[in-house]
Amino acid sequence: MNYLLTAILAMFNFCVFSQMTGDLGTSGRKLLSNYSFKSSGSKAGVIMLDVVVDIDGNVTSTEVIPAGTNIVSTPTVMKIKNEVRLLKFEKGYQFPKFHHATFKIEVSKAPYTAG
Repeated sequence: MNYLLTAILAMFNFCVFSQMTGDLGTSGRKLLSNYSFKSSGSKAGVIMLDVVVDIDGNVTSTEVIPAGTNIVSTPTVMKIKNEVRLLKFEKGYQFPKFHHATFKIEVSKAPYTAG
């Protein structure tokens, strides 16, 4: 039973950290917010963001990485950047003053709703 639980936890960590790469993910710093790395927008695609987290666990910067992004809708990009800015990470002075990561966020097309 312990082996099954360990395997499930390992798969969960792999799924989360496959969407978050860089020093932030490899240092073991915990994401305290519940975030699925998925969102919706006017078109389906992927947005890659360079994210910076301070020692208090707050996201202080989100920059689009053009090479990995195929979403050009400004409202969708701003919506996702605002979602990511609200995330909270583990606080700690043992972490760098500005901790970097790359987020890969999958965007699905939102269904049309009349006004």
